[in-house]
This record gives sequence, C-alpha cells and structure tokens, in this order.
Amino acid sequence: MDFEVTPHQLRHTYITNLIHASVDPKTVQYLAGHESSKITMDIYAKVKYNRPDELVRSMSSAFAGWEAV
Repeated sequence: MDFEVTPHQLRHTYITNLIHASVDPKTVQYLAGHESSKITMDIYAKVKYNRPDELVRSMSSAFAGWEAV
C-alpha cells in the first residue's frame, strides 16, 4: 500500500464491517472488548445509520409527486 495504516484504523474498519454485516450488537461488543453494547453502537453504528445523502434521496422521492400539484 502507498499509505500508512494504523492498528486503530484496522480495528475501526473491522468493527464497522461487522455492524454493516448485521452482526448482533452484543457479539460486536464482545469482539471489540467494550464494556457495553451501547458504547459499541454509539461509536460505530452512526456510520451505518447516519447517511444524509440517502435520506435526501428518500425524501425527494417521497415528495416528488407534490411538486406537480
């Protein structure tokens, strides 16, 4: 690779990929070594669920018919 990768980046990528693969949050918590699944989800789930670009597309599609009125 032509860039440096840190162990923290690898850990973050691993945990994020587990969440994107819909692995049970308690399992991800265990694998991450977090004290609670809330910590895991607060840190990593935002990547999966906070997607403003998808929200804008969904809202635009939902209200597309209103523009014609």
